[in-house]
Amino acid sequence: MTKTIKKTSIRAVALTMAVSIAAAACTTTGNGPGGKPTADQVRNERVAQGAGVGCAGGAIAGALLGALTSRNRGQGALIGAAAGCAVGGVAGAVYGDYVDARTRTYATAQEKYRAHVASAESSLKKYRQYNAQARSEVAALQTKVGELKNRLRSNQISQAEYQQQIAASSSKLGEMRQQLAKMDDMLAKLNQDVASFRSSGQATAELEAKRASLINERDSLRKSMVDMTDTADKARQVPMS
Repeated sequence: MTKTIKKTSIRAVALTMAVSIAAAACTTTGNGPGGKPTADQVRNERVAQGAGVGCAGGAIAGALLGALTSRNRGQGALIGAAAGCAVGGVAGAVYGDYVDARTRTYATAQEKYRAHVASAESSLKKYRQYNAQARSEVAALQTKVGELKNRLRSNQISQAEYQQQIAASSSKLGEMRQQLAKMDDMLAKLNQDVASFRSSGQATAELEAKRASLINERDSLRKSMVDMTDTADKARQVPMS
């Protein structure tokens, strides 16, 4: 069991390093006037760096949770790392994309507003994907805890092995907290944008609707965090044999 967890950690760290290197390599040299980056280059760099950070965190969490919830822990860790990288990377890229949309120069106020609405809609779709994955992982953990308790009662695993597997769930909670922080930051920026557009006389109904939906997704992620925390806390309360 310990060897498996160590191998899982090594793989996750290796993937994290690869992602970090890839993200750093995305730094633009500048093809615009005076050697400065073009608007598209700046956007691509921000999105790539956001995706890299999200992928790194998601890979580690996915690897450990995959090892926890799969009968074949090695295979589960690799599958979990890939899935975590994909989901975490998507969420990170979403944040980078919205930050870029706010800092671009637009020809007209209406063009700027439409770009903000489109970026908020894209963010909403990706966060829905992330939250669906989070709910799935909570359900998987709840199922696995029941299985582990049965194995513990029948002496198929030791108390130490049981606690070690339960502890792996904390890595996913860390990733969730990071994504929640990004969502809170993005909503704060959305609030600023809505106020700014209103002050200029721009109707903001569409952007406000996107904001309301993003608040719902933020609250859904919070619930998943609470559910996973409760599941892990109750699992740890199993009496020592």
